[in-house]
Amino acid sequence: AALKINLDFFQKKYEYAQFDSYRKIFEILDTAADETRRISHSMMSNQLQERGLLSMLKELYLDVEKPRFVIQTRGMEHRLSPSLEMTLYAIINECVTNALKHAQAQQIEIQLNRTKNDELTLIVEDDGEGFDSNKSSRMGKGLVSLTTRVREHLGGDLIIDSTPGKGTVVMVKIKIKK
Repeated sequence: AALKINLDFFQKKYEYAQFDSYRKIFEILDTAADETRRISHSMMSNQLQERGLLSMLKELYLDVEKPRFVIQTRGMEHRLSPSLEMTLYAIINECVTNALKHAQAQQIEIQLNRTKNDELTLIVEDDGEGFDSNKSSRMGKGLVSLTTRVREHLGGDLIIDSTPGKGTVVMVKIKIKK
């Protein structure tokens, strides 16, 4: 993603750039990113099952300098089912990717709260650029994917609150099935 953003900037800055060449480079990058994502997902699945969601999140994000990550949990003493952990990981990853790619966030906060009634709330909040969440034209593949995962796969609620210049909050609420 960072390479694509830099190439896009370069193309806009230097008008003499060959548009067909850049289009081909972007196609190659998309293919490489898809393949990397597939391999990474397979590897991540095994690591996630071995270590658990919270350990993976801490390992992936807490040593990162920029943006700064904050991970908070409550009521998460016991692991969730492997399939729920994998789905939550995918949701968190999509939110973090969006914050890095589109928002230029300086801080990303991830909260996981589980109640005694087995209700789970996931909140991913960034201090980035934000967007007008009322405009459906901004609903890219990532947000569509989030909606599908939360509503169809988990039977939960998804709330996206974002305002230009004030960051984005993504909240997922689900009932944990036993």
